[in-house]
Amino acid sequence: ADPIIDRSGEPAELRRALVETRRAGYALSYGANHPGVHGIAAPVASTFEPVGGAALSVAVSGPAARWTEVRMRAFADRLLDTCAELSVLLDDRAGALAHH
Repeated sequence: ADPIIDRSGEPAELRRALVETRRAGYALSYGANHPGVHGIAAPVASTFEPVGGAALSVAVSGPAARWTEVRMRAFADRLLDTCAELSVLLDDRAGALAHH
């Protein structure tokens, strides 16, 4: 049992959302933090972080009327590709700094 999930008020729904987020590699938000604003976010993985622990993420948000679920899902592959590129750049940079 996870105390954070259990306190969520909707633990079964939250568990389903987490499974979907892990499967897709990104999360969608529909006004959760700001009413009328939708967003998509994905982690930037790093070999210098603990297993499963992404230190960074990239989020893109916009007005719900224009940044719809269809548009966010259509954008997801570009976001995931960008996060993968950032991961490589950050690991290269961290590796270079570690050798100095």
